[in-house]
Parts: sequence; C-alpha cells; structure tokens
Amino acid sequence: MLGFPVVAVGDHVPGAKVTIAVGEPFARKALLEKVAGLGLVLQSIFSPDAFISEYAEIADGVIVAPHVSIQATAKIGRNVAVNTASILGHDVVVEENCVVSSMVNLGGGTRVGMLSYLGMGALVKERVQIGHSSIVGMGSVVHIDIPDEVIALGNPARVVRRNEDKKVFK
Repeated sequence: MLGFPVVAVGDHVPGAKVTIAVGEPFARKALLEKVAGLGLVLQSIFSPDAFISEYAEIADGVIVAPHVSIQATAKIGRNVAVNTASILGHDVVVEENCVVSSMVNLGGGTRVGMLSYLGMGALVKERVQIGHSSIVGMGSVVHIDIPDEVIALGNPARVVRRNEDKKVFK
C-alpha cells in the first residue's frame, strides 16, 4: 500500500494531484476531461520496480506498473496505463489515453494510436502501427499494421470487426 487515497472525482480540492486508474481507454479520456475541468493536476505514477530509460519521454498522468521496461527514446502520451511486465522497445510511441495490458511486448519503432487497448500478452512486431481506437486481443501476435477503429485477434492478428461501441469490457 503506497498510502494514496482513492477518491471520487467529486471529492476534490482544486490543484490536487490525481491519477486515473481505469482500464478502458474511452473511460480514461472522459475522466481526463472531467479532471481538467475541475482544476485537478494529472500526476504520473511509476513503480520503483520498473525500468524507464532516461531517454524516454513520459507525459503527465501515466501509470507504469511493476516490472515494466520502457526503452530509449520511447514516447508515452498523456494518461496512458502500462501494466505489469510489459516491454516497450526503443522508439515506441504510445499515444494518449491508451491501455497497455500486462505482459505486452512492443517491438522497436511500434506506434500505438490514441485510445487503443492492447490485451494481455499481445506481441507486436517492430515498426508496426496500431490505429487509433483499436483493440488488439489478448495473446494476439501482430505482424502487420492494424487500421483505426477495429478489433484484431489471433496469431497472426487479423481484423475481426469494426470497434463500433468503443468498449473493451462489455
């Protein structure tokens, strides 16, 4: 226990520091907008067990869980959650409001578009692009670019349908 209080957004003091701990990209975005409107300050949290290269760029409101590795010149956007034991290779870009589940491996130069969700254990080949608002399913192996607003599953990952409702969990 780190000793940080868990509060509802309505229980605020302007200027207080908050971190959004929600695993749905569109819910993270909605809460971010609410937090900004209330005058709260978005705070990043880094596990002491994580490795973050001194050459990585991490924006505000990012959560980095234990045993995560973020390599040189990676860029992690605002309000991103990077969960336990994930590896983000060199030159990776993860745009704002994304969720990187546990044990995800992003090869060097990978780009993940805003509001995307990468399921637990997903593997993404180097220099592949994941479109915005897309979901890559648990255990999927991504060899080619994934378009915007789709759900991709399998090995190799294939688009199965449009991401119409923008929810990961039903």
